Amino acid sequence: MVPNLDVAILFFINKTLANSILDFIMPFTHLLPYLIWSLVIAFFFFWKKRTHDIALLMMIAVVVNLMFVTVLKDSIARERPYQVLDVRQLVPEEDNRSFPSNHTQLSFLLSTVVFRFYRRLGTVLFLLSSLIGLGRIYLGVHYPTDVIGGAVIGILLALLILKISRIYRPKIFHKKI
Repeated sequence: MVPNLDVAILFFINKTLANSILDFIMPFTHLLPYLIWSLVIAFFFFWKKRTHDIALLMMIAVVVNLMFVTVLKDSIARERPYQVLDVRQLVPEEDNRSFPSNHTQLSFLLSTVVFRFYRRLGTVLFLLSSLIGLGRIYLGVHYPTDVIGGAVIGILLALLILKISRIYRPKIFHKKI
């Protein structure tokens, strides 16, 4: 995306769409990924013995994602919008790196893994992941390209993890769950 278009979309979502209802709702998208994914992984881990492998696969995906996003953020070192632009920052941030959005990357990564085994639940999680990504822009902590990049990287990383796990743990893909 052209930088000017990136900033224009950021300002539209962060400023033009701003209202008291979204100002109340969107900060919840800051914590939503951690709540959703903790519940989903716990559900798969405790639901049925046959879904333990999926829960373990998702936990491995979280660790791989954390390592990957850390290296990527440090390599690119893009400043966050609130550091360089006059945006409405609605949540505090500790990490000063912007690309890619870790919230979005993690959400799309795990949505892809779940979708592989449970299409309906995966679809719902993809919709929530999209809301999380939109929230990152609305809150003024990410550019649209950070969110799009996070979504694409998350999906690609999940597909790679699924491909590798299919080679080393094929029984996961053949179980009737």
